[in-house]
Amino acid sequence: MRQASLVPSLYSQKDSHSVRAEKQPLNAPAHLYQRGNLYYFRYVFPDPVPQAEMLPPVEVTPAPLFSEAIERYVVTKLSDGAWKEHSLPDHRQRLGTFLEIIGDKRIDDISREDMREFRETLRRLPPNRSRSRKYVEMSIREILADPPEKTLSVKTINVTVEAVGSLLEWCVREGLLRSNPAKGLQIKDTRQEIELRDAFTADDLKTIFSHPKFTQRKFKYPAYFWIPLIGLYTGMRLEEIRHHSLLLFTSGVYFCGPQSRDYTI
Repeated sequence: MRQASLVPSLYSQKDSHSVRAEKQPLNAPAHLYQRGNLYYFRYVFPDPVPQAEMLPPVEVTPAPLFSEAIERYVVTKLSDGAWKEHSLPDHRQRLGTFLEIIGDKRIDDISREDMREFRETLRRLPPNRSRSRKYVEMSIREILADPPEKTLSVKTINVTVEAVGSLLEWCVREGLLRSNPAKGLQIKDTRQEIELRDAFTADDLKTIFSHPKFTQRKFKYPAYFWIPLIGLYTGMRLEEIRHHSLLLFTSGVYFCGPQSRDYTI
């Protein structure tokens, strides 16, 4: 302990019963001493507390941008065998839609509100936007300014939101992000199961039936050629087609009818 020099008091011996320190330093206890007819205070100061050793500053690596996270995510998925090269364009398109709507934020800046905005914007976009002559050259803002009559299905919206959520969940597992703001944002689909199936477009059918296997009939079994065509022209389901016979009349006309009937020419 460090002790200060003796400091005479302001009081004489006769006033010793009321001696006090008028200017006693904070946290420094005073001891009273007598020297002749005078009284003295001795202040006792505690030893100074040693300052903590200064640690070097810790460098904090900023979180990657969403676009950077996409590239790292894609590489991981391909190297793990979870994705195939042929499916990569679809995955990139879904993740790229987030960049179009929300922008290229750092992943730790993506909020729950951003994810809700992303989902609600998807609900106002048209299907097959990248293949539509009308919308392919338009920005998201331009499309929203003139809302389309037909919009994305609930299934497509959920798949797209899930794609972004899966990337952010991967970032959490990799230690790049603390929590995933995209959890639990799927929309409940109240349609019946038959309504959930997307119908083939005219372009889809043209692509399927103009394939060389159809045009050149390069199938291992005849049924592989005829069953899709019967389904196309009759609308029958696979089980219904299975119980029908395909007959070739002498006139060169094919006829499809139930197996239970006896057909005569």
